[in-house]
Order: sequence, then structure tokens, then C-alpha cells
Amino acid sequence: MKSLYAYGAALVLAVLISGCDASSGKTARIQEKSAVFAQLTPEQKKSIESGSIEVGYTADMVYMALGKPSKVKSKESPEGKTEMWTYNNFAPAASASHLSLGDPSRDASMPTETLYVFFHKGAVADIKVERS
Repeated sequence: MKSLYAYGAALVLAVLISGCDASSGKTARIQEKSAVFAQLTPEQKKSIESGSIEVGYTADMVYMALGKPSKVKSKESPEGKTEMWTYNNFAPAASASHLSLGDPSRDASMPTETLYVFFHKGAVADIKVERS
């Protein structure tokens, strides 16, 4: 019986630890795409590590910075493939040059938004934010 409690306590601790650090997901994504990350400029690495994206970034770069989108829509046209990645409940931390996911531990009363990332021919062509 004691080992059952120890196993249960260890499982609960593992779940709590994995959910405590919001950046751990980003770190795991960067490790997953380490070959891509290694080829980036120092400025791009810093941007991704801070959860920021910019026009011109590849899908891998956006994935490392923001994670898996809530929804993906694709469309083929004579001009090439276009994709729209949607991130629901986006809490932006914006600057003039980029957008990033805000701190998930921020005040829950702050409004959230929906982030749309548009890719054309494999690179971010546009970024739009819609207020909820």
C-alpha cells in the first residue's frame, strides 16, 4: 500500500512540475527542431526564445516560438501554397517589430485575442491579431 501512495505522489509531482514552467514547452520545441535552431542568427534565436515571431519566419520558427496552433487552414493557388495558423486565447506582448505570446501567468482579467499567422510559400507573410 505504501508503494501505491509513493507512486501516486510521484505521478502528481511529475504533472505539477511539467506544468509549472511555461517556457519548458518552448525549450522542448527548440530541442525538437535543434538543427533548424542552430542555423538561425543570434537575433532570431533570441526572438524565438522570447516567444516572438516576425514576417519572414518559417513554419518551424513559428512552431518553436509559439507552439502548435489551435487550427491550420491550407489553400493551394497558382501563386503557391498559403496557410493560416490560428492561435486562440492569445495574450500579446507586442513591440514595433514583432508579436509574442504574453506571459500565461498574467492577470486573467486582461482581454485575450486570436492570433492569425499567414504563410505564403513557407514563410510568414502577415500577422493579424483580433480582439475577443
